[in-house]
Amino acid sequence: MRFIEVEVPNAEEYQIDNFLGNIIQYKIDGNWFYERKTELPPDNLEISEVKKCNNKTWLKIRVS
Repeated sequence: MRFIEVEVPNAEEYQIDNFLGNIIQYKIDGNWFYERKTELPPDNLEISEVKKCNNKTWLKIRVS
């Protein structure tokens, strides 16, 4: 098992939309947005941890 870390905007919630090809979604003020700048591998992905520090956020994503 391996992990990747991706910097994302500060948000309330995060998901990976595997239907659209593993695109990170994030929720701000009740609205969902897509993070299209970040390319993720086509494998099965799962967010395992959200890290927040100094107004920045990273997702730790498990690749299987």
